[in-house]
Amino acid sequence: MKKYIAKIFIFFVIMVSLDVVVGVLSDYLVRNAKSGATQKSEYICEKTKEDILIFGSSRAVHHYNPLIIQDSLNMTCYNCGYDACGIITAYGLLRTLYKRYTPKVILYEVTPKFDCLEGDNFSFLGPLKLIYSKSDIEDVFENVSYNEKFKMKSGMYRVNSKFIQLITENVMNRNQTIQGFLPEDRQMNFEPENVAPEINENYDNLKVSYLNKFVELCKNKGISLVFMVSPSYKATNDAYFEYMMKFAEKNNIPFINYYCYKPITENKEFFYDVVHLNKTGADEYTKVFVSENKDFLMSLNK
Repeated sequence: MKKYIAKIFIFFVIMVSLDVVVGVLSDYLVRNAKSGATQKSEYICEKTKEDILIFGSSRAVHHYNPLIIQDSLNMTCYNCGYDACGIITAYGLLRTLYKRYTPKVILYEVTPKFDCLEGDNFSFLGPLKLIYSKSDIEDVFENVSYNEKFKMKSGMYRVNSKFIQLITENVMNRNQTIQGFLPEDRQMNFEPENVAPEINENYDNLKVSYLNKFVELCKNKGISLVFMVSPSYKATNDAYFEYMMKFAEKNNIPFINYYCYKPITENKEFFYDVVHLNKTGADEYTKVFVSENKDFLMSLNK
């Protein structure tokens, strides 16, 4: 019996030690990542100092070229967007960086699926896990899933399936961004049958609460917040964004809407799928966005 207990104790000590080693090693790999999502998370957390930050989902990270924005406005810019991420991720990132510095402007590309409608909120924690040890966002994890605050104490759990990715992004230059912007060179080679998103009113209380937290944090820090919607292929009706437009109006947030902007939405060469612009489309849209809103955006530089 004593031998059995001793073996269990030794196994426990080995696992705890291994967990600590993995945690320390993963923190080192995060700090020294050369490329990819890991390097981007580390940059946002520790190094951002730009006047303008862009937040949102894939329609943010693939649609807004910071070089075009800063050349036109004479304000530095970085794209903090992430694929398949919304307001919960954005709030966690802003909470992490605002204690170090305060951006002047946040441009937020709204996506109802990720910002106000019911869905899987657990996936939004992905970009936040790698910076968890250096941030004060335990409550975000707890609100998404109560058990997460306990699981995140484990170094092995934090990296989970990302350990190989961490190593790769330390030794290879992959998915290099242009100040956070990730252009797509592909072009859509098919004609979709249905391009309109399904409209529903199943709103997610947790997402909406983080929308309010995000707005409140911006107001408290004196950050000018702007909501925006970029073009989507063959879009003719923006009813999908009605809730977000009403939310913006209620909270006095400017809402810049190019969802149905025909010079871009009618041109297949600007897209790599129904809802995403390719590099050519993103550059064209960013130029239009900046030129048509230049005076307003420059007025936010205070």
